[in-house]
Amino acid sequence: MLRHTAALLLTGLLAAAPLQADEPAKAFSYQGLHRLMLAEFALSRDQTPEALPPYREEALATSDPAVISRALQVANYLQDSTAGLALANRLTQVSPGEAAAWYQAAYH
Repeated sequence: MLRHTAALLLTGLLAAAPLQADEPAKAFSYQGLHRLMLAEFALSRDQTPEALPPYREEALATSDPAVISRALQVANYLQDSTAGLALANRLTQVSPGEAAAWYQAAYH
């Protein structure tokens, strides 16, 4: 009975949300992808200060909110308010409806 109810609820939720074709994801340039990989490898090796410059550079050059948010996470972790403010401002430009972006901009 519980499985049947859960399945109906899930089916109803899926039916209520119409599928929309998302815009195709923009591909990163070779240099951009290289910078992101360098930053992620630095983070995986606990070299957080080395991760911020490539992330910041790519975040300010892109319109991808995920990249900007990740760079902002790194800046917040390092308590770098200068980088954090630039990244938060970029995030508010790219995602003006995102409350967290405005919070970060006000915070820095």
